[in-house]
Amino acid sequence: MEAPSWRNYVTQGSFFLFINLEEESCPLKTIKIEYEEDGTRKTVELSKGIVSLVNRSIKVESEEVYGVTLPKLDLTLATSDRKVYQKGDSAKILVWAPLKASSRLEVFVYRNDQLEYEDEVFLDSYGTAVYTVPDLELGEYRVVVGEAEASFTVAEYTLPILRAVLEDYKIEEDILKYKIKLLKLGEPYEGPLKIGLYCDYCREVVREEEEKAVKGELSGEIFLKGHTGAFSLYLTTPTGETANIGIPLSKISEREPLVVKALGKVYEIHAAPTSGAVKARGLYIKQVGVETSPLEVSDITSKPVIKILSPLDIVLVVVYDLLSGKKEEHYYTDLKPGQVLKVDTSSPYTILLVGAMNKKKFYEYATPIILQSKPKLSIELPSKIESSRLKLVLHSPEKIKCILLIEDVRTQHESLEEKLASKTMRVLRESMIEFTRAIPPSLAVFLERRLPEVLAMETYSESRIMYRLVSQRGIVTSMQPLAFALPAKGAAGGKALEVAVTLERQLILLEELEVEGTVVREIELPDVDGVYRVKVYGFYDLGLEELEKTVEVSKPLALEIDAPTYISEGDLAEASIYYRCLGRGVLRVEYAGKVVTEKIEGSGRILLVLTKPTTIKAYLESDRRAVGAVKEILQPGLEKVTASRLVFLEEGAVIEAPRILVYG
Repeated sequence: MEAPSWRNYVTQGSFFLFINLEEESCPLKTIKIEYEEDGTRKTVELSKGIVSLVNRSIKVESEEVYGVTLPKLDLTLATSDRKVYQKGDSAKILVWAPLKASSRLEVFVYRNDQLEYEDEVFLDSYGTAVYTVPDLELGEYRVVVGEAEASFTVAEYTLPILRAVLEDYKIEEDILKYKIKLLKLGEPYEGPLKIGLYCDYCREVVREEEEKAVKGELSGEIFLKGHTGAFSLYLTTPTGETANIGIPLSKISEREPLVVKALGKVYEIHAAPTSGAVKARGLYIKQVGVETSPLEVSDITSKPVIKILSPLDIVLVVVYDLLSGKKEEHYYTDLKPGQVLKVDTSSPYTILLVGAMNKKKFYEYATPIILQSKPKLSIELPSKIESSRLKLVLHSPEKIKCILLIEDVRTQHESLEEKLASKTMRVLRESMIEFTRAIPPSLAVFLERRLPEVLAMETYSESRIMYRLVSQRGIVTSMQPLAFALPAKGAAGGKALEVAVTLERQLILLEELEVEGTVVREIELPDVDGVYRVKVYGFYDLGLEELEKTVEVSKPLALEIDAPTYISEGDLAEASIYYRCLGRGVLRVEYAGKVVTEKIEGSGRILLVLTKPTTIKAYLESDRRAVGAVKEILQPGLEKVTASRLVFLEEGAVIEAPRILVYG
């Protein structure tokens, strides 16, 4: 007769072994369990109990039982101040790695998937740093800092005339609900718009709708279902003005909620904003239901308190720190209804694993605990100013490190908080993947399809950049427009007025500072009409805060040029000169050896026909005020092809090559 097998009396769950030999029919008295703890091999014999499988391998009666290895969350984050640059610019890489403060991190800079150079960056006591990638060349860049990565593109581009600000958005059940503010030359845009939903995975506009903006406000909904993302909204007016708004955290792996059954309560954890949710460390968490359970947890955004609802023989609580990878085990026996178990979770990122048993019933739970932090940072600034001087007030009751970033709203910036939410969601999914009752199988694993990259191309064309770099105290970097003068009739004393040029690339200000109490900053913005995004990051301990507001600089005169970046001799292209004038004025335009002068009033545009490369200079004067704009249209240059990945095809073979980049 064969000896009785221990497997008939041991139940293996996702994270625990449940042992119960105290049945009359069980011939076994005890089972020998061997495992290693803190480098020490331990042996116990149990007749009834719960054994954790987390981050350990154990032997039951000398037979190997594989454990469960949970991932760690690396808080190292990196992002660039913008997503698109022009040749010759410098990219600023914002780095935050609080667990590696006062140390050095390796930096690897890649262009078109080829290593350009290696370097290192020193983190301050807050774990922050700003690393500069200078003298950018055309192409796709990837900057790897420790366990983090920032990517951006260098290409010749033109900022749109239409300014669109994503004021609010939510993603619920694959429906994007958005609220957008629209401005055109400082005035609220009102009228019809065509809305195109662009899917970055499909690389095309997958849905189109028509909406109407009222007093500069555009609200609507659009379905995302059936597409992977990430998504952007393409806005087009009847007269051809366009704007592009990226929707953060809209990939399917980011926008799908993580469903957690947390000891009697059912929660959804979202990376993107959603209604009715509590925000905790970049994530949006809300309770969506309840279920029958012998235990109940108080909340998953504060230090958890477990309440016993039904009699339980044994409860094993494993507190797993996602940051350190360490765990603590708490063993309880003979628990009665009404008893309370307080769990100390000093880490803001924890996985709470609970195994419970009562007679022949076994229970197993896994839930993340994301501790909500109390906001420390506040910002005050006007939403609209007429002068170019912006007064900004920062306040924090405790000393924190801040990075202040001011940029044109038409540029795009991937925020650190968005990256934190995306990384945290990915690690939480990996942690819960074994626990199929806590996460739907369809969400357990998301494999993002990667298509082959074939060629990347760069141009040798040299473009003249009308900026000079200004540095103050080594911590402020801004792009200042040069001044130029055009002769104009009616100028005081018959002389030309000197005007500030409205250029395509607007001010970028990056300042590092410490805030304790109230700090006031007086910031000089370009003396032209514009809309700017003011973003402030706050860093303290393991906390990250992010605040964002917009400010309009409203001037009596506004002037912008919308024209192609490149044109060859003999081509036929169109350029538009957009203007706004409070009262009557004179608009003068020089291009291709021609001079156009028009008397104007109010707002509008004039069209130019271009047939060769040229420099357009536009000048608007009214009531002793003047504003100018310059746009250089270049001759396409010789091109050098850099292969980031070569694919050899047999005759008749077809592949999709979505990342062929052509500059010129």
